[in-house]
Amino acid sequence: FYAAVEDGEEHEFKKDSIRVRANLTGFVVAIGGLEVAPQTPAFRYVRFASKCEEQTLAVAGVTLYDNQGRMIKMMVVPPGGSEFIPPKPSTPEGEWLREACK
Repeated sequence: FYAAVEDGEEHEFKKDSIRVRANLTGFVVAIGGLEVAPQTPAFRYVRFASKCEEQTLAVAGVTLYDNQGRMIKMMVVPPGGSEFIPPKPSTPEGEWLREACK
């Protein structure tokens, strides 16, 4: 659920985060923008791994930040812990995958 863009949230694909290693392409997306109480996550950086040839992606990790920009928590998915799935058409995830795999 951290990787999903909720109603009212904004998202920004970080073009400078694209990294290609072997058959995987990694990238980061910033998601947030909702008003939240202090000490609760205001925005998050979601790290994805994608298989461009298969047009699939998986969550590799999530870092949560408060509204002051301080890191609250970092979660990393261990190797083999994510399932690579194709994004649904006309979704932010599909846009991110297209951008990363250009």
